[in-house]
Amino acid sequence: RCKVRVFDQVRLAIDTLRRDPTRRSVVMISWIVARDSMKFGPKREKTSSPCIVLIQPQIAEGKLHLFVYMKTNDLFNAFPLNAYAMTELQRYMAIEIGVGVGSYTHFVSSMNLYEDVYELAEEVVRRSLKT
Repeated sequence: RCKVRVFDQVRLAIDTLRRDPTRRSVVMISWIVARDSMKFGPKREKTSSPCIVLIQPQIAEGKLHLFVYMKTNDLFNAFPLNAYAMTELQRYMAIEIGVGVGSYTHFVSSMNLYEDVYELAEEVVRRSLKT
């Protein structure tokens, strides 16, 4: 059985970077290793683990830069939503810390474009190239 102590990693990151903007060791982790690294949950049901593994905010030259590390990402359906959510988180954190918004970097180990949306994705690309 996995016992988890929940705490607000975003607030901790904001407070830490506000106190020490040069700190490079601030990370927010979405995994609960004891639970998310197992193939099956406690009742032997298949489980899925968070695709976002780690979020690392860093301040440089008065701006908050955000690095997001993902194990896998669905390019067509999930990537736009993930990137939007993470850049909104970045904006919120920058405001709370009192710095500008810097670059956003999105690392993905396995980016996927699934067959069931391939034709739709091609159409989106064709239309965007026309504009």
